[in-house]
Amino acid sequence: MINKLRLFLKRILKALTPIRKLIIFESNPDFSDNTYWLFKYIVENGAFDGYKLVWFVADYEKRRKELCGARITCVDNVGESMLKKIRRVYYEYSAAVIIDCNRCVQKTKYAQVRVHLGHGMGIKKVLNYLRTVGECDGYLTMGEGFHARYGTVISSPLIPLGFPRNEVLVGGKTAPERYIVWMPTFRQHNIKKEVRMENKFPLGVPAIKSQSELETLKKCLNECGIKLFIRPHPAQDLSVFKVEGDGNIGIADDAYLSSVGMNLYEFLSLSSALITDYSSVYYDYLLTERPIGLNFEDAEEYGAEWGLWYDDVRKSLPGHLIDNCDEMTDFIRKVASGDDEYLEKRRALTAAYGIEARESSKLIVDFIKDKLASNGVTK
Repeated sequence: MINKLRLFLKRILKALTPIRKLIIFESNPDFSDNTYWLFKYIVENGAFDGYKLVWFVADYEKRRKELCGARITCVDNVGESMLKKIRRVYYEYSAAVIIDCNRCVQKTKYAQVRVHLGHGMGIKKVLNYLRTVGECDGYLTMGEGFHARYGTVISSPLIPLGFPRNEVLVGGKTAPERYIVWMPTFRQHNIKKEVRMENKFPLGVPAIKSQSELETLKKCLNECGIKLFIRPHPAQDLSVFKVEGDGNIGIADDAYLSSVGMNLYEFLSLSSALITDYSSVYYDYLLTERPIGLNFEDAEEYGAEWGLWYDDVRKSLPGHLIDNCDEMTDFIRKVASGDDEYLEKRRALTAAYGIEARESSKLIVDFIKDKLASNGVTK
């Protein structure tokens, strides 16, 4: 009976709700990632003046009334109450444009324009996520070299316009105080029902296996005059994370970034090097042409859980391999001395995938406007 009532209400809403000048935005975490940077461009350039700007958020308790100086409306994207679902459906039927990147907001009418920004070109497959993307007018990629990969899973058009978040990476400036950002991807998801690998790292991070090795790492950083900032993945279960900010090691969580007045990609743009593993940030950081250290010590186990796009990821992606503390300190010393032996190999990979610096936000806005016009929806 309840399901029939819901279906009836949806049909009534769909019939009585015309498409309006309204844009839905979604990101995970809320107000972040590619969606945030595209939203910022839209607001600062008056790209959709007269449109209502609506954010579908997962943490409704932290909703806000303004973002980037523009008034916004927040809608609970996960609430299960009848009223919350009706409100969500109302906006889904009303929107002329849908811009999402994680918790997919599906089209409900043909004339709507939906662009799925995604949250990076994956090294891991995340096929379950890709299969839930659904119908969109464009699925964003960094370059046509990725299309053979994603075309096997995504049925919607792939558009190689680059990512809005990457525009800030190509400024060419580094901070006066040199630092490396270490961004390990999650291995134990903070949502218990998700896939979780057994934690085999005593400190909750790979490569560094003991407090003694952590002290060795700190000593190396001090000698080289470089700071290391660890950025835990937003999905990582932090109960296993045992490293604290101390001396030349910092924790670049959201609280820290807020304290220095920077977004993650602004912080990345000023770094001297990156350390990561199976994270899409690898491809983003190629644009900086700065050194990249790669930790693939658990590639076989990780690939068994989530799948990897490469048969042998260690040989496929150029970068300084870091499986242990000695290789970590070796990488830090090379960054300090300016030794970047993998630069040309990274440039070759960048060219092969068609990765390049673009005015992505403008290109996406132009794409949306063209689609709205062809669909007969007034800008």
